[in-house]
Amino acid sequence: MSIKKHLRSQAKEITAKVYRRMKYEAENGVEKLSDARWRTAQAVGVSESTITRILKEEKQASTSNDTSQKIFRSPSKPKRKRTKSNLDDFDMGILRRTIATFHTEFNELPTLRKLKQVLTERIGFNGCIETLRIILKESGYEWSKIDDNRKALVEKHDIQMLRFQYLRQLKKYRDVGRYIVYTDESYVHTTHLQNMCWKPVKGVSAVQKKLSKDESESMEMSE
Repeated sequence: MSIKKHLRSQAKEITAKVYRRMKYEAENGVEKLSDARWRTAQAVGVSESTITRILKEEKQASTSNDTSQKIFRSPSKPKRKRTKSNLDDFDMGILRRTIATFHTEFNELPTLRKLKQVLTERIGFNGCIETLRIILKESGYEWSKIDDNRKALVEKHDIQMLRFQYLRQLKKYRDVGRYIVYTDESYVHTTHLQNMCWKPVKGVSAVQKKLSKDESESMEMSE
């Protein structure tokens, strides 16, 4: 009992072309009987150069000692490149606020698809859903089941504890009357100096010292 072989669409198409060619030769006679390459090209509907290339591949495979390899290989499909979307600190702040206020703002729990739609409108997010999933995971978010057995997007426990610790320390310093100063740092190099520049108020000199590239000045911004 022979095993039924399932042919792909391309193999079926070639089979139909060969049949039509054989039927044509049966009705009209055989052309170029001694030219097997030309007759094969006419039968399968390709050029003679394609037949030559296929026969060359077959000859190279038959001379190889590796019997595990297939004689003919299909061309590999190009892999789809995944779009990478890098979010800066400003965009990450919007992402966190969107997740935190999503339920109160839209009266529903955030899903990846819905969150992506909102981020596309607010920050022009151009990544796919899988990219968003990776960003959330790397940012300390995870899916957790709630009372009604649905999953909600929440921050991981260690991230939450760091936030609580920061807020407790902030409250402690405010209670004792300490100033809360938010600092940021930028670097001033020799190449930044100009002959003339703006300065904030009278009596405050502008940067005049020639700094080496290894030196930097920290500029504090208070709030």
